[in-house]
Amino acid sequence: MSLYFAYGSNLSAPDWLRWCAARGHEGAGLRYLRPARLEGWALEFSIRSPSRGGGVLNVRERPGALAWGGLYEVDEAAWRALDAKEAVPTLYERRTVSVVCALGQAHEVVTYVAAAGTGLDLIRPVDAYVALVRQALRDRGIDTTGLEQAAAEGYARGR
Repeated sequence: MSLYFAYGSNLSAPDWLRWCAARGHEGAGLRYLRPARLEGWALEFSIRSPSRGGGVLNVRERPGALAWGGLYEVDEAAWRALDAKEAVPTLYERRTVSVVCALGQAHEVVTYVAAAGTGLDLIRPVDAYVALVRQALRDRGIDTTGLEQAAAEGYARGR
């Protein structure tokens, strides 16, 4: 088992399990632990998702920023499913980062960031995707401020 930081739709257990079932992946190996924050990174809608029909979340390094999400334990089968869902290496790539969990402990984890050459411009998000992530954050007791700021920027400046 290794650790993963989720900040988008993977925070939603129903969405994750639905995606896995539709594509023949086992989804049980992604186990939520607790809220966590990625310091010095900001949420932004800068990935175009063909399946979602618009912009989806990415994280970009930004001094002073804070991206909230969830800390997970992941087994090998779930890593394969995550890589497939995140379209590695076309849309996203794995990146090792340090997060601080809600208990104040720092953890070295893997998250997904835009692959080289992608995630350069803001993409207008789809309302249903924003609502899905908002609900997942609320269900996990995680602050939605970063999501709301990223969505407002995406709606205003996204193409």
